[in-house]
Amino acid sequence: MVNVRFGDVSDHADIDVENPQKGNFIVNLGFLQDHHVYKVHITLPCIVAESEKVRDVSRMIVHTGHLPIGDIVVRSMRAETEFILSIRLDGLHGHLQSKIKMESVEMTVRSSVLKSQDGTPSLKRGVSIVSTLERPTTSPLSGEK
Repeated sequence: MVNVRFGDVSDHADIDVENPQKGNFIVNLGFLQDHHVYKVHITLPCIVAESEKVRDVSRMIVHTGHLPIGDIVVRSMRAETEFILSIRLDGLHGHLQSKIKMESVEMTVRSSVLKSQDGTPSLKRGVSIVSTLERPTTSPLSGEK
């Protein structure tokens, strides 16, 4: 089980989760980096019924800000639910977010995505790199740096 912190996150090592309303969560993944594929484990104090576990992931995601969430695995336990998200960042940077909506749970997932050349972020517990994507090569004639 992965720790998540509600409210004040003093050591910034855990995924920050706010719960402003019952069944509504705001999840801050911190900094991620472009040209990577991530797997994110989030455990929330809520129960998701079997009938809510939609097989068509595209019906669960409402993109606002375009954080590209791919596969979603939902595992309900006694008093909590684990969400495993796949995020593929290929040519994206800035403040990104997406919403995952189910009947009883709405989760807004946010991240600040750094460009490849802006350094390597320290990942929060529950966030892991699955793979690194090949960066596009730039031509010296294109003027890009």
